[in-house]
Amino acid sequence: MKLAVDAYLAPESIGKDATRVRALMAHLGKLVKVNHFSKSALETALLDAQGKRLGVPVSELLGGPRRDRLPVAWTLASGDTARDIAEAHTMLEARRHNIF
Repeated sequence: MKLAVDAYLAPESIGKDATRVRALMAHLGKLVKVNHFSKSALETALLDAQGKRLGVPVSELLGGPRRDRLPVAWTLASGDTARDIAEAHTMLEARRHNIF
């Protein structure tokens, strides 16, 4: 991702109007195919900077929040399947998490 940003996206962004996020991302989309994560990272940074300039959260730039909260997933990634299953059962029993 960093290579795509450093080698292709950043050089094409320098000197462009960073307040016109949609236009800049359309331009970059024509130059760089796929690499969705790299382009998304840059777009998020541009939107964050725009929100900071305007003093509003990014959600307001995108039409306002759609939810007031989101469920949180508990990641089971110890590498030991039996341990992960036991941990999931513990979290379910304690009613702390139900999405894994």
